[in-house]
Amino acid sequence: MVYASPHDTTVAVMRAGITKSELPWYQMVIRGFFAGGFIALGALFASVVAAGMIQTHETNPSLQKLMYALVFPAGLFLVAQTGMELFTSNVMFLTPGLLGRKISIFLFVKNLVTAWIMNFVGSIFVAGIFAYFTGITTTDPTRSYINAVGIRSFIYS
Repeated sequence: MVYASPHDTTVAVMRAGITKSELPWYQMVIRGFFAGGFIALGALFASVVAAGMIQTHETNPSLQKLMYALVFPAGLFLVAQTGMELFTSNVMFLTPGLLGRKISIFLFVKNLVTAWIMNFVGSIFVAGIFAYFTGITTTDPTRSYINAVGIRSFIYS
């Protein structure tokens, strides 16, 4: 069985974080934008699939949630396969480099702030272009499903 020790894994993560911290700003902007867009596409795709199972929700609500959970990672798959810069993964990759004093606090903060802002911009772009202007989320059953999820999230938070 082939495996890496925890130390080897940490060193590999630190090296990847150092590489990420040294990316030029324009690559961070582009990669961050696309990462946010890919996550939004995964969420949109999962919402459309779950909304299409409205009859199933009444008889077996767990199946609808399971299908959402199975489809949503498509966005994460796109981010991982294309090497885009997602804020959450950058936190994981850059932190060992910062703690090991291989990455400066300036590069750490610059990378995370750029990734967060561009992830947000990319997700808003996808929400505006692919969801709203195409009408996917403005018609039932998708509109009703998204509203119900939003209301449940608001009530239970």
